[in-house]
Amino acid sequence: MRLSLIVVAFLFPTLCYPDDASRIAEIKTVFAEWQPIIKSEVKDRFVIYRYASGENYERREWSRRELKTDKKALSDKFTILQRSKGAYVHHEQYSFSGDWFVVSEHYYDKNGKLLFVFWKMNTFQAEEPATIEKRLYFSESGNIIRSMKDVYKLNTKQKQNVSFMDHEVDYSANFKSLAFYEQLPKRP
Repeated sequence: MRLSLIVVAFLFPTLCYPDDASRIAEIKTVFAEWQPIIKSEVKDRFVIYRYASGENYERREWSRRELKTDKKALSDKFTILQRSKGAYVHHEQYSFSGDWFVVSEHYYDKNGKLLFVFWKMNTFQAEEPATIEKRLYFSESGNIIRSMKDVYKLNTKQKQNVSFMDHEVDYSANFKSLAFYEQLPKRP
């Protein structure tokens, strides 16, 4: 009896955790609702940049405009859309060496709690150049309830099994705790 329960839990995890399955369905609905907003509302986006400078890129600073300088290197670019339904954050993270590039999308609910992260890294720090995609789904309490990872041949959907230097997904469980939150324009 116990073995059959373990087999059922392994093969059909959504049957064992119905709250997680409904939460994931809710997140997928929110994700779908955001897509036309993201594509159409370019003028309402707020963009903030983070630059690094110094011999070891140890100095970091925020800017509300893109800088054209050889003395500072762009390390992060954040594009933010805020609505009554929540917030969307598009994050581009640059490697100073050019070995990798990460793009992630973060979806927050109307209370500022993280719902979902779609993370994608193109990397040359692998047996063969690769694209790694990760999807993280969060419970209402901020815990990861589902984590998925796929590895593809660089910029394709051709799955491959190669070793690579992995990176952690960088996220903030609460919108107000984002490093640049104080830089955002105040909303009424």
